[in-house]
Amino acid sequence: MRVRNPTTMNVPVLASAWTAFLLWILGEVVLARRAGPSPWRVRMIWPCGALALTIHLLVAFALVHGWSHRSAVASTALRMHQEFGVSWGGGVFINYLLVGWWWCDAAYSWWRPQRWNQPGRYRSLRRACFWFLWFNGTVVFASGIRRIWAAALCLALLGIWWRGTRESRQVAA
Repeated sequence: MRVRNPTTMNVPVLASAWTAFLLWILGEVVLARRAGPSPWRVRMIWPCGALALTIHLLVAFALVHGWSHRSAVASTALRMHQEFGVSWGGGVFINYLLVGWWWCDAAYSWWRPQRWNQPGRYRSLRRACFWFLWFNGTVVFASGIRRIWAAALCLALLGIWWRGTRESRQVAA
């Protein structure tokens, strides 16, 4: 089994990951700016983001891991050890979960557009989990300028969500 150092990613791997990340950010920004039923723009962006993340996984498996799940787990464990001193490769399974959730969420946005992005537990859970996973993938495990840009985008999104929550409370009062 050949394990490459995950810090030496190639352009297709980075480009596919950043495309998915930016589509998630774009979708969330559009959703945060509009109350009520989910606009069709987001329902178009959401499956494109899920597709981009799926492509990222496929590209990473093809170019970095030689289609080996074991290599992907070992590579993730190596990166975790480099960052935190803990060898854990479970992040690969978390990525699978994120891809599956995103596809299901995209389908739900088309199936029930009137209910999909309504304030409540599901939206809060989706936002929190997706934000946490993207923050880890793009900030914690990135380096250099990518880390700075990803942190800025993640923090800006938190600000947009906070402002939207605050404005909706003022309207309700």
